Formats: sequence, C-alpha cells, structure tokens
Amino acid sequence: MRDGRIGFKPSLISADLHQAIEKRLHSPKDTFTSYIDLIQWITDNYMSEGINYQTLNSYVKRHFGAKIKVARKSHVNKNQDASDTFKKTSL
Repeated sequence: MRDGRIGFKPSLISADLHQAIEKRLHSPKDTFTSYIDLIQWITDNYMSEGINYQTLNSYVKRHFGAKIKVARKSHVNKNQDASDTFKKTSL
C-alpha cells in the first residue's frame, strides 16, 4: 500500500544561481536592499517565471545566514558637527 508521497524534490535554485547569489551577497558595492530586489534580480537574469518570496527568504537564511537589512537614513537637517561633539563627550 502506498501513501502517495513522492520523496525528494529538487531545488529550484541551481548551483550556478547559488554561486551568483553568494557572490552578490558578499559584494560590498552590489548589495540587495530587500528580498523583493533579490527576486527581481533573479527574474531578470536567471529565471523567467520568478521564485516565491518565502522560498527564497528561507533559502538565503538557511544557506548564507543573511538578513537583508538597511540602515536608517540620517535626517536632512542633522548637524554633523554637533553629532561628533556629542559622541566625543558622552562616555
């Protein structure tokens, strides 16, 4: 009696794509700002149909330990000299 389970399911991400993602994630100049940006890059360069957000999110976290985060922007009217003085005097 069989239960209908298939077993091994091949990965959507090939070895070439894995290497390309790794290279791009470790590059200081060509970083991704979001998983949507990563999906768009994969769709433009490697896959015509794209990839599911959750699939890519879990794959990148599992294989690379990556968390795509962007630092907050500094305020436009921020006085840099006052900020430097504050950092030097607050020990």
